Amino acid sequence: MKKDRPEMNAKLRQKAEEIILNKVKDPTFLASDVNQLRLIHELEVHQIQLEMVNEDLILANERIKSMADKYTELFDFAPVGYFILARDGVILELNLIGAKMLEKSRSVLKNNIFGFMVVQQSRLVFSQFLESVFKDQLKKDCEIQLVASANPPKFVRLSGIVQKKGEECLVTMIDISQRIYAEQLVQKRNEEIEARNEELIRMNEYLNVTNQKSLESDRLKSAFLANMSHEIRTPMNGILGFAELLKDRDLAPIDQKEYIRIIEKSGIRMLNIINEIIDISKIESHQMFLKLSNTDINEQLKFVHAFFCPEADLKGIGLKYLPGLGGNRSIINTDKEKLYAILVNLVKNAIKFTDQGSIAFGYRLKSCKSAMSRMSWKEELEFYVEDTGIGIPMERQQAIFERFIQADLSDVHAYQGAGLGLTIAKSYVEMLGGRIWVDSNPGEKSGKQGSAFYFTLPYDPACSETTEPEVTTETQHQLSKLSILIVEDDEMSKLLLKNILRTCSKEVFYATTGVEAIEMCKLHPDIDLIMMDIRMPEMDGYLATRQIREFNKKAIIIAQTSFALKGDMEEALSAGCNGYIAKPIDNKALVKLVKEFF
Repeated sequence: MKKDRPEMNAKLRQKAEEIILNKVKDPTFLASDVNQLRLIHELEVHQIQLEMVNEDLILANERIKSMADKYTELFDFAPVGYFILARDGVILELNLIGAKMLEKSRSVLKNNIFGFMVVQQSRLVFSQFLESVFKDQLKKDCEIQLVASANPPKFVRLSGIVQKKGEECLVTMIDISQRIYAEQLVQKRNEEIEARNEELIRMNEYLNVTNQKSLESDRLKSAFLANMSHEIRTPMNGILGFAELLKDRDLAPIDQKEYIRIIEKSGIRMLNIINEIIDISKIESHQMFLKLSNTDINEQLKFVHAFFCPEADLKGIGLKYLPGLGGNRSIINTDKEKLYAILVNLVKNAIKFTDQGSIAFGYRLKSCKSAMSRMSWKEELEFYVEDTGIGIPMERQQAIFERFIQADLSDVHAYQGAGLGLTIAKSYVEMLGGRIWVDSNPGEKSGKQGSAFYFTLPYDPACSETTEPEVTTETQHQLSKLSILIVEDDEMSKLLLKNILRTCSKEVFYATTGVEAIEMCKLHPDIDLIMMDIRMPEMDGYLATRQIREFNKKAIIIAQTSFALKGDMEEALSAGCNGYIAKPIDNKALVKLVKEFF
């Protein structure tokens, strides 16, 4: 259109001149009117030009309106949110996508965009972003969490640039929630993988430790079995060997007594080993229970001292005990047998590993802080067994309380024992509510060697003492007239029971099975005492006792068994037995038990 304007202007001028020429040729036209004509001509030309400019303006307005419509369409329907914001965050204008992101309509105009940021951290980040946009007059970006009702939360990326000389800024908003969630998912997966890797590493370490412990356990078990074989075969060799020598008719009486002493000592040694194995089995299967009673610990020390004095004298070492309390203060409520076993194990070990010097054992009363409250105090007994023996290296002082460790000693000396004594002692101490530890010095550098074992027990004093019933002449007279039935399928056990009870028996009957025992009781209803073996062929002792009780409720039945496990005594009593004794039978214990019933 603009290119055509010069040609149009030329045509307009030519037409105007033609009009003027025609008027000049007119006879009535005056010469004075020429200037006026020219002025009219110029006005007409300007009029035509104004009309053309007006047409151009109309066309320009149409183009501007078309561009504005296109801008509005692009602004409203763009795939990102557009916001025109004031300095303080007031929304001056926004498109449809922006309103949708805010989960509102365009009615949010004039509202502050900060009201749509639910997280304080997002408000802080956006405030810094907006301030930076207006301050630096440069394009800025940030990412925030937006819209309270979004579940899950919505995350957006904002880009801002200043408009209208720093009075407004255009902010674009893009939803990046999927990217954020994908990143979070990847991070979570990575953390899970890392956690699994750490778990696998821990499992691998655990398996390595377990494998090492298993190998160590197998090694210790092998060493234990080898040592156990030696410990059992050695006393058996003494028993069988010297029993064979006793058959010699020409044997001198002094030699005969010595051989019997050796057989007895070997039997005691083997019995100790068996008892230790049974005790550790009971402890590990949780079948060991406490039997609390009033116990005079001074009497316990005195008895242990008397028991070990001959052995200490043979080795040429001193043995002394030091009571810590006197009178009734030394009587406490505890398990007498377990305290005795602890002291015996510790003193026996001290004698075993001491070749010269002395051994001292005793106890002292101490006050210590209560485990229940740091402000309260309690009293406990601290026992000790000190020796001048070979000592224990520092790295082995904890291991010695583990089972079978004695079997692993690589010392040049050959020490007897299964390596269970300290394990049993530790278990008993802990059952009684105490703790045990050792302080030892091998003496290789300091020149002073020896060990000191300590253990504690709660001090629970009991003033009343229990005394055994006195055996009168009348009781002895009654015991000497008993009719006794020995129910036993082992000939040696029959002979042993007969000899133990010979001082209190009038007549003795025998039965090999439970069936025979029932028949014997029917034939002799006046039987006073029945020594009932539990394990027998045809019918066991429990069933035999139940059937005997159907027709004889007067006879005293004492169960005897070699099992000696948890529940044996209860089962025997529930079957109808009056008492219970475990094999190997202690002569004095059996006689004492019989006296209690007669």
